[in-house]
Amino acid sequence: MQLLNQLKGLAQTREKSLKMKSNLEAQQIRMMEGSRIRVSGTIHGGVEICFGQDSVTTQDEIKNAVFCRDASGIACRQEDSLSNTRGA
Repeated sequence: MQLLNQLKGLAQTREKSLKMKSNLEAQQIRMMEGSRIRVSGTIHGGVEICFGQDSVTTQDEIKNAVFCRDASGIACRQEDSLSNTRGA
C-alpha cells in the first residue's frame, strides 16, 4: 500500500513538472516573438543563429543581415547599409 501511494505521488509530481515545462516553453516562445538579431557586418557560411531551441545555419556569406524570430520560425533579410541608423 505504501509503495502504491509513493508511486501515485511520483506520478503527480511528474505531471506537475511536465505542465510547468510546457508553460515555460510557451512563455519562452512568446518572449522571442518579434525579437531580432542584427549583424552590421558580414556573416560567413556555417554560422549558426539561435533563438531558444530554434536555430538556422547560414549557407552563404551575408552582409548587413537581420534575423527575426516569428511564429513560422527564423527568417533572414538583408538591410541596405545606408539605411541603418543607431537606436532604431
